[in-house]
Amino acid sequence: RPEISSQVRYAVLLSYKVATLTTLVDLAFGLPLAWALVKRPFPGKRVVNTLLDIPMSVPTSARGLSVALYWMALARLADPLIGLTALQVAITFPYMVRSISSALEEVDYTYEVAARTLGAVPLTATRTVTIPLARAGIVAGSVLSFAQALSETGGATVLLLTLGLEQKNASVLIGYWKSLMKQDPSLVPTLLPAAAFLSFLMMASSLALLYAFKEVGMRLNLPEGRVFRSLEDRLSRPPFPDVRDLASGAFALAAFILPSFFVASSATLVGVPLDFWLSVGRSFLVAAGVTVLDLVFAIPLAILVTRKLPHAASRLLDSLVDVPLLVPTSALGFSLGLFWTGLVPGAPGLLLVGLAHVSFTFSLVARNLIAALHSMDPGLEAAARTLGADGSVTFRRVVLPVIKPSVAAGAVLAFARSLNETGATLAVYPEAITAPVYIVGLVKAGRMDLAGLATLLLGGVSFAVIYALRKAARVR
Repeated sequence: RPEISSQVRYAVLLSYKVATLTTLVDLAFGLPLAWALVKRPFPGKRVVNTLLDIPMSVPTSARGLSVALYWMALARLADPLIGLTALQVAITFPYMVRSISSALEEVDYTYEVAARTLGAVPLTATRTVTIPLARAGIVAGSVLSFAQALSETGGATVLLLTLGLEQKNASVLIGYWKSLMKQDPSLVPTLLPAAAFLSFLMMASSLALLYAFKEVGMRLNLPEGRVFRSLEDRLSRPPFPDVRDLASGAFALAAFILPSFFVASSATLVGVPLDFWLSVGRSFLVAAGVTVLDLVFAIPLAILVTRKLPHAASRLLDSLVDVPLLVPTSALGFSLGLFWTGLVPGAPGLLLVGLAHVSFTFSLVARNLIAALHSMDPGLEAAARTLGADGSVTFRRVVLPVIKPSVAAGAVLAFARSLNETGATLAVYPEAITAPVYIVGLVKAGRMDLAGLATLLLGGVSFAVIYALRKAARVR
């Protein structure tokens, strides 16, 4: 039907425009911020580092409302492209920063020192030595940002409704058609094939684009041999480095941290029911278990992809890692709910929720570890084997210490991502009242005061836990 075809065409184009613009914005501001967090000493660095992870504890549906209210207070948003991009940047920005910062931490600083010793100014050494060595992390962050911007549903739905916009991207359109079919079953013969086609189209095209993007990104030859001596020398001197760092920090505050917690401005000091703290306990229990499972299986998978398989098989498996990121979590949760309830009948509800969360958080851990192992010098492992170390000793004494920043970054991303998930939890086990489900319920009930307070409290508890994780892992 012509009207459905036009809706599909517009939704697909809007989705890819938003994902592309989001990735470019994340990269433009995430790279200098990651550099500052890794290379620049300043007081309170660990606190700032942790603050970047806290907004991920806010449910995406509540974050959609928060971002809409934030930008409505500053300007009138009438363009769905700008509104959705602002939302996706507020969601995906930490993925870019964490992936790049962990890659930068793994680059041997002596290479940059050697370049400086040979006369390269700081910017030239960074551009020609450090950034090419951290390329895998930059590509990983771009892939995560692009995929998440394509598949996020809950926050985008709430934002478009709050702004009063009728246009829809692909993930929101699929959810809208599902709600129409539920209200009017007579629409099923028309809308079900259209929704299935749109889902398949987005997944197939996204996989092809991500595969091409990773191949091009890893093989792209940057102008590393060209040196712009006078320009780069000028940009390496004060005040330009300070301006760059302040601009990236101000962007993180204005476009990521404040929009994510703006809903908390409605908070009032009212009593928080015991049910909320019970929901927080459930969320942390699930998130902790999910993170452990992700690490246990992602580390051997990353080794398999980067060290064991032939090139063609490795590239195929590497692309399949990104598949769960491309599927809206509500649809993924529904599918996984059917799978696990059939496979493990009578399983506890929180166990089912945890297994569902593993399906989409696993990619966050695996993607960072694959990038870290790609960037690692194979000569270190060869030297260990030459000295008589077997595989387990080489991994424990050589590989693990080198990729430790990426292990910590992936664990924090997985923990925070599981902590804020709403759609998959409701699709798998609606009776599991986790903290995000509880907060979204308050928003739907119009209790913005209590929802704002609950968001603040969840952010505070998350800050304490993630700060402790980072300190334990000794990640800069």
